[in-house]
Amino acid sequence: MQRTNCELPTSTVIVNEKKATRTIMHYRGKLQEPSLAELQAAFPDIGIFSWIHFEGRNFENLLSMIRFVHDQRKNQRPKISLECEKVRDFETLEDAIPFADVIFVSKDFARFISYRLGCYKTCFDRLYFHCRVLFRH
Repeated sequence: MQRTNCELPTSTVIVNEKKATRTIMHYRGKLQEPSLAELQAAFPDIGIFSWIHFEGRNFENLLSMIRFVHDQRKNQRPKISLECEKVRDFETLEDAIPFADVIFVSKDFARFISYRLGCYKTCFDRLYFHCRVLFRH
């Protein structure tokens, strides 16, 4: 995908080795998230890829894009991974989870879903049911 006259997002990571912490400063810029139509036009043969990762932040297009990749793939390729970090628009992420092979779950997301389901174990049992690999970061 190519866009002209756009400001690119920029992230800077500051690491404090003594305290084992990190701070991320992010400038969003004015670059719009890609649409399903752009994804389809740029990558008509999705099967040439071995892995496609979704950040889980383009809530407007996430579900349609992950479904497109899932429906177009052949022989379980490309693998689909999804990062579930943000708890806003939780339902979109929850709906996208069954289409992913690998899910990366943030501490905040895990806490949110466990409160919602009433049990931490139930949270991971439910997530694990939908995917083959689950990572917590």
